Amino acid sequence: MKTAINEDRYTRSEYGTAPRNVLRGPGRTHLDLSLAKTTPLYHESVTLEFRVVAFNLLNHTEFQNLDNNAQDIGSTFGQVISAYSACILQLGAHIRF
Repeated sequence: MKTAINEDRYTRSEYGTAPRNVLRGPGRTHLDLSLAKTTPLYHESVTLEFRVVAFNLLNHTEFQNLDNNAQDIGSTFGQVISAYSACILQLGAHIRF
C-alpha cells in the first residue's frame, strides 16, 4: 500500500528533529443541510415543526489522519487506515405551544 511518508528515513530508535505538527492529514470537504417546515395547528399559538438534517450530504469519503505511531514502522506507519462516517440523515418534529 502506498504511504504518504518515506519510511526509509525513519528507524525505531530515532525520532529525528522534525518540528511539532509537521504532518498534515487529508482535507475534509462536506456539506451539511437542514430543512424545516413550520405548520400552525391550533390558531397561531400551537405549531408543529418538521425538520430534516443531513450531515455529509454529498457522501464524500473523508479520511482520518495518517497513522503516525513510530512503533508501526513497516506495517501501517504513514497510511490512512480509517475514514469518518458516511452520510447521516436525521428526522425530527417539534410541537411548540
